[in-house]
Amino acid sequence: MAIASLLLLFHIPTFAHHGVSAYDVTKQITLKGVVTDFQFINPHSEVRLDVTDESGHTVNWLCEAVSAVSNRGLA
Repeated sequence: MAIASLLLLFHIPTFAHHGVSAYDVTKQITLKGVVTDFQFINPHSEVRLDVTDESGHTVNWLCEAVSAVSNRGLA
């Protein structure tokens, strides 16, 4: 029972990872705003922006980037 519990404990983090299937990665958008926070953390770096929409309301966006230690997309 103890071994099964340990195996389950180390297997749980694999369930937590997510893909990009919920996002339309072919559509590009441009945001212009004020950076209110930046977290250079794992598993994903985060940038928060205050963006003014067409009606003049300020909307806080959370932008998620690749891992802080990832080299994907770098030449």
